[in-house]
Amino acid sequence: MPVSSRDPAAFIRNGNIDILYASYGQGPLVILLHGFPDHEGTFAAQIEDLSRDHLVVTPRLRGFPPSSVPVGVESYALPAVAEDVAAIVEHFGQGPAVIVGHDWGGALAQAVALRFPHVVKGLALLNAPVLSTFDSVVHGDRKQQAMSAYTLPYLQYQPGDDKNVELVTRNIRNSDWQATISRYLNENPIDGMMAYYKANYAAPPYRPQTPAGYRFGIPTLIVWGTDEEYFAPRVLDGLTEYFAASLRLATVPSAGHWVHQDAPARVNQEIRSWLATLPAPTGARHE
Repeated sequence: MPVSSRDPAAFIRNGNIDILYASYGQGPLVILLHGFPDHEGTFAAQIEDLSRDHLVVTPRLRGFPPSSVPVGVESYALPAVAEDVAAIVEHFGQGPAVIVGHDWGGALAQAVALRFPHVVKGLALLNAPVLSTFDSVVHGDRKQQAMSAYTLPYLQYQPGDDKNVELVTRNIRNSDWQATISRYLNENPIDGMMAYYKANYAAPPYRPQTPAGYRFGIPTLIVWGTDEEYFAPRVLDGLTEYFAASLRLATVPSAGHWVHQDAPARVNQEIRSWLATLPAPTGARHE
């Protein structure tokens, strides 16, 4: 059955940034963070399931209209965007939230846990880069460098350039969602969306480096479609070192980068099973 928002087309303000959001259901707070080229509609199946017994909030990230599109690449550094998510948790006033993120949304979820650990009860990352190690993998792994080649036009993008929507959406297997998000990209500026890559993604020349060393004391679930098109398998190596509280890794065969759309029942099952295990949060730190 379709889901319905109890608070449609509402905005939360963080300083001079307005964030569009919708909320569904009642119960413990769960925030779903989308990536690129998506918006919050990507989580339709998760909203329908989780809102049965949770308050599910789906913001549209800054840079994705009609949320604010601030000027300046520095406005899209993940620590800055994390302030928006903390403002959302504060707005609902329900204590720490479970934050679920896909793609850039998963990277952002980790940034929130590192900068504002008191607002995060648990992290669920759906085919998202792990901040502790991803930059070192990009700089040192040739397979990942080849898989990251798609970002080079994003890093060079200037307003007015061709958006290459067909290329951007080519790996979305859900044809209805592919059409929906293609219309969205064609109808809106993508300058802010591209700024996420300029502010946060490693660019050539690549030089080997040690991992960033972020360590999380917050329980974490990683759900990974094994047909992932953008991240090499090496990004999953050695992760237990960085997640001290607990780490559950669930791989989903035959699902790609949009694992939550390719295998929604399995992803929902994994999230629910993991939610039942969550202890109180213990924070995150950087070494």
